[in-house]
Amino acid sequence: MNNISGYPIYGDYSKPNPPARLVEAVADGAVDVAILWGPFGGYFGSRHRVPLRVTPISAESDGPGLPFAFEISAGVRKGERALLREVQIALGRRQQEIDHILEDYGIPLKPQSRQRDQHAALP
Repeated sequence: MNNISGYPIYGDYSKPNPPARLVEAVADGAVDVAILWGPFGGYFGSRHRVPLRVTPISAESDGPGLPFAFEISAGVRKGERALLREVQIALGRRQQEIDHILEDYGIPLKPQSRQRDQHAALP
């Protein structure tokens, strides 16, 4: 425990990209290993001046009720079935574009996320 350091993701916003401080600490050798939220780690880790290896954590949880992997979601107000259907259709139609953007930004995706039926039945 003496060798663990915390880095707030909501840091000094007078400087650009406060969440990047932890990735910079790894690149500069101040820390050996960092565990970050996937979008921050993927984005800043893949764009750093020093080559870094970004590896998604494979475990989906660390005990009961502590998930480490989440899917991206969207929601609409309860009862808005027509809008929900429009959103599902639009997401399905633009899935390749969405995947390309997520890949460009280094966002790690759960493997089953790509295989799910985007047009699941409405509740």
